[in-house]
Amino acid sequence: MICTMKQAEPYFVNKQLKKFIKKLDGKAFFVGGCVRDFLIHRGISDIDMATPFTPKVVRKKLTDLPITVIPTGILHGTLTLIFRKDKQEVQITSFRKDVKTDGRHALVEFGKSMEEDAKRRDLTINALYMDKDGQIFDFVGGLKDLKHKRIRFIGNPDQRIKEDCLRILRFFRFYGLFSKAVPDKAALTACRKNKQLIANISR
Repeated sequence: MICTMKQAEPYFVNKQLKKFIKKLDGKAFFVGGCVRDFLIHRGISDIDMATPFTPKVVRKKLTDLPITVIPTGILHGTLTLIFRKDKQEVQITSFRKDVKTDGRHALVEFGKSMEEDAKRRDLTINALYMDKDGQIFDFVGGLKDLKHKRIRFIGNPDQRIKEDCLRILRFFRFYGLFSKAVPDKAALTACRKNKQLIANISR
């Protein structure tokens, strides 16, 4: 179920970002940490965005804008955009769905569904989307968890960890940064159950 709410217009959405979003027909949404940090009045360092357009279409639509496009994660649909005027960097990634995972990396397909893209992410507070006008899109209960300072995996914690074992460390990282609540029991159980998978993570 989607939960939407309207915030004040995001202070970090400047004229060049608005022009860029317009070029993508308004179909470019802030996602993840920048939305989370905006909602709790925390400083924003990185801007990540998501779009239903493929990287090829994004590049084509931006050809006449003063933006350098770098294919930093092209296989996963990610482009780094550098606005030449002030060197601002934005990472934009196509909506995705996982085809296959190996416990650390995923083979993905590009999709059109924001909800499907949200449900493949790790933690509820990192799966909030926002448009340029401050409209929030929440498919996984992230708003409520953020309000109550809870850190929870999206869906089945055991499945989330087996898709990518780095999520064990991410759970504790974000718990230390943002939570004052008792740790989520299902998340802790899954982290303990799969703790041996940490050995597969690069030092």
